[in-house]
Amino acid sequence: MTANGKVFILRMLGLIFFIAPPIVSTCNYFPLIAGEPKKQISFAGVFLIVIACIPLWKFVKRILKSPSALKIWIILFLLFLVGEAISHEIKCIALVGIIGSLIGDGFFLWAKQIARKYKLETGE
Repeated sequence: MTANGKVFILRMLGLIFFIAPPIVSTCNYFPLIAGEPKKQISFAGVFLIVIACIPLWKFVKRILKSPSALKIWIILFLLFLVGEAISHEIKCIALVGIIGSLIGDGFFLWAKQIARKYKLETGE
């Protein structure tokens, strides 16, 4: 496999680990279709999925100077941990987001090292 292929695969794995764990956790705790007629969309579920997709924005639009996904998940986790009235489910989702972001960061750093080694475009 070429160096470009390795970098691409590692970046995609990083992106998957940034986005997939918080989305799966959100869907587990907050079903998207809620309510009696099963036609209402849960605001909490959609909101948390939007938060989970922040790394995708960063990946697609590098021009925007937004905070990293890891920092956002850590801040959310600490806010929910401090607040007494916040539910257990949201704390769990934030913790899963932190863990997924750490794994995703590892893949992105690995891809960056390979890109530097072979003098490829790092995408930054």
